[in-house]
Amino acid sequence: MGDRLGTLKPQPLWDIFEEMSARPRPSKKEEAVVEYVLEFCETNALDYQRDEAGNIIIKVPATPGFEDKKNSCSSRTSRYGM
Repeated sequence: MGDRLGTLKPQPLWDIFEEMSARPRPSKKEEAVVEYVLEFCETNALDYQRDEAGNIIIKVPATPGFEDKKNSCSSRTSRYGM
């Protein structure tokens, strides 16, 4: 991991962030980062769906003890101005 992110916690999250950030992803040209996300899902046996617009919905199992809690997160893969 790079010097800037090496001390941030939780480290696995920042490792993934750094991997994704290394891939070019201007708007409408996100193929490289989309492929990374799909490979991540396959490698980690995560259930995902991709719609006709290219959006990816990933279902992540709940942390034990939190199965009855509702939660969602949203993110985008493109970066502006690239």
